[in-house]
Amino acid sequence: MLQSDQSAHPPPEFSPAAENFIQSALDALPAHVAMLDDSGNIISVNRAWRRYADVNGMTLRDAGLGANYLRVCDQATGRSSQEAAQVARGIREIISRQREEFYLEYPCHSPGQKNWFIVQVTRFEWQGRIRLIMAHQNVTQLKEVQLQLDDHRKRLETILNHVVNGIVTISASGSLKMLNPAALTIFDYSQAELTGQSINHLFAAPYRNLASRRLLEILQVNGNQELIGQRKDGSLFPMLFGISEMHLNGRRMYTGIVQDITERKQMEAELLEKERITFALNKEREMREFRNRFIGIMSHELRTPLSSILLSSDLLKHYGDRAEPEEKLLYLDNISTQVEHLAALIKEMLTVSRSEKQELDFKPQPASLSALCQQVIEEYQITHPTCTLRLEQPAEAIHTLLDPRLMRQVLNNLLSNAIKYSATAARVQVEL
Repeated sequence: MLQSDQSAHPPPEFSPAAENFIQSALDALPAHVAMLDDSGNIISVNRAWRRYADVNGMTLRDAGLGANYLRVCDQATGRSSQEAAQVARGIREIISRQREEFYLEYPCHSPGQKNWFIVQVTRFEWQGRIRLIMAHQNVTQLKEVQLQLDDHRKRLETILNHVVNGIVTISASGSLKMLNPAALTIFDYSQAELTGQSINHLFAAPYRNLASRRLLEILQVNGNQELIGQRKDGSLFPMLFGISEMHLNGRRMYTGIVQDITERKQMEAELLEKERITFALNKEREMREFRNRFIGIMSHELRTPLSSILLSSDLLKHYGDRAEPEEKLLYLDNISTQVEHLAALIKEMLTVSRSEKQELDFKPQPASLSALCQQVIEEYQITHPTCTLRLEQPAEAIHTLLDPRLMRQVLNNLLSNAIKYSATAARVQVEL
């Protein structure tokens, strides 16, 4: 054990009672404390100092009473030599009154454990002589916590610096506190240019013209939303912006997440344009197919009345002088009927042509679809007495916006085709 060397012990400076009091006070301290004279000699140590010296195998020459601490520091070698030189320089500066105190944190690792200490040296005077109090405090637990916090901070900074989205820290008053590199890149500002500025610097009008607190209220209510951001050069861009409230050391703050969606909007616009073109092409193909079918049908439909007209005219031409008046009238009525049929077909062709060119004069107005259908059916029933025409409709009449002229034409076409391609005494039913 480290014991006092009486031959090296300096003469007492205090009365026995005072020395006992001072020693008891020093022994009560958890720090390793030694008192030095103005030459760097150890003139007193406390219990914690002696215990540490015993545990670590330190000798009287290095750490006991009468040892010169300056010489020990000057002769230090190995890993601790740099810190020892700093301590020796600090002690000498205090003795020469170049500084009032000295403070240093240093590692003191053993093979099985890492330890950190803080050494603090202060000066006082007693009976005209300089005396120094040197205290070594074990701060291993505090250092480990600090290292953990530093590691956590570095990992957090790494995440923030490499995350794709912008992250903005906002005070309760609406001023910007911190932006990660992604946010600075998005808005094209430096950290110094935005720190302390109002959050509305990030937005285009009308949000840019709002007070900071009012803007925060709106952002909290609406959540993550599409807004227009404004860069340093005044250029505008679409962004997703959302904030969440947090409490840090009793203070309310906000974290904002920013995502530049310019490319996404461009892709959406391109997709919509492709869909529009695809729809137009499909529509064009449908119209082309319909036109081809319609032309085929019309060719057949036109051939029938033309053949009938040609037949009747030939009969009148070659046999008219021998035909009875009633027979001549029948041929003439047939020609008149077929001409009317041709006129109706030509009118239908014109309607289809106009619809393709979007030249139809469409004039919708409130009307009763039920009444219009009933009227057209009654008209057809008169001209086609051999057919039975019937309207099936809900109990309440259907009222809607329609163009009576075009709707009548549609109904005429539907009924005409239904009667034409049905048996003579067919039953034709229209359902609404």
